[in-house]
Amino acid sequence: MKIVRVLVLVLVGLMLSVAGYGEIIYTKDGNQIQGKITEITEDTIWVEITTEGDIKEYTGIDKSNVQKILNDDGSKYNYVQTDKK
Repeated sequence: MKIVRVLVLVLVGLMLSVAGYGEIIYTKDGNQIQGKITEITEDTIWVEITTEGDIKEYTGIDKSNVQKILNDDGSKYNYVQTDKK
C-alpha cells in the first residue's frame, strides 16, 4: 500500500513540475528558453524563469531573435513579430 501511495505522489509531483512553465521560446541562434511570458512590449518578450530552489529570474528576449514560441500544450503562441533592420 505504501508503494502505491509513493507512486501517486511521484506522479502528481511530475505533473506539477511540468505544468510549472508556460512556454518554450526557440531563438534563431538555436537556444530554447522555458518560462512564463509575463509581458510583450514593442520589441521585447519578458519571461519569468524558475531556476533551482524556486528562484525566479526575469529576462528580456529581443523579438527579432525569436524563431517561434510553443505553448505548454504544443500549440504555437501568436504574437506580433518585429524585424529590426
